[in-house]
Amino acid sequence: MSTKPKDPDRNDDYQTIVSSNKEPVGDLQKKWAEIKDDFMRKYPNVTERDTDYLLGEFDKMLSHIATRTKRSTAEVRNEIMYWGV
Repeated sequence: MSTKPKDPDRNDDYQTIVSSNKEPVGDLQKKWAEIKDDFMRKYPNVTERDTDYLLGEFDKMLSHIATRTKRSTAEVRNEIMYWGV
């Protein structure tokens, strides 16, 4: 079986599938990684289990935190994004 070098101009189903299987790390996930410990100190009722998430399930984690802190997902998202600003 021969392997062809990656063609940057290739635009077929295979390339689409491969690229879509990677979850982009957005600004919110980067910010979360930076502030997670401080956030958990501020909200001691948020557990480690609440903050664990699988690839592609960051929004689900936000929902768990929102439920635990009795706020909306949008409020949690905004607090994370603007933490320390």
